[in-house]
Amino acid sequence: MRNDTLTGGGLGAVDLKPGSVGTSEVVNNSLTGADINESLLGKVPNADKLDGIDSSGFLESGNVQKLIYEAAATEDPPITDIATVGPYTLKARCKDFSGPAFAGLELFANGPAGSADFAYRRILNDGGSGSDLSNTIPIPADSFTAIFAGQAFEPDYERKFGTAMLKTGSVLIQLDLHAVTDADPAGYTCRLYGTATVGT
Repeated sequence: MRNDTLTGGGLGAVDLKPGSVGTSEVVNNSLTGADINESLLGKVPNADKLDGIDSSGFLESGNVQKLIYEAAATEDPPITDIATVGPYTLKARCKDFSGPAFAGLELFANGPAGSADFAYRRILNDGGSGSDLSNTIPIPADSFTAIFAGQAFEPDYERKFGTAMLKTGSVLIQLDLHAVTDADPAGYTCRLYGTATVGT
């Protein structure tokens, strides 16, 4: 029934039968979610894949964790839990060594017997030159094994980054790390960021 007082004029919803308006009669992008009956929509093509890769080709979100540690250095710092990755607990501390005056950052792995294979790059004061460190060390069972360390003498700061691979049995853990150890006379600080990925 025509009613020219309606906004937009003319027809209202009561004048239209279900299915009476076809695709060619709807302006593109004019409908909203409230206008759509989702139960009538078909399956999105290739919904089981992302860029052609089956879901089994991706790690579960629980296998990847962020690592964050920020602390002011103290002479008797607590050893702080950062994360549990696979069978290992990662812990860190930031120490103020009073003589000679420098700040030290340590990252520990605690858990079953295994090994740590690491490669790190060290740069002092972002000066462009640096040094490399790589090694494989054993991780004795139930011990606090230092797998990453940084140090800076006052008034310098050190940036250190790289990768450590922890292995125990069939479990392999990749740690991608970036740390700054700062011996600023105004206050020593340590910052460590990264990710831990657990695989088997």
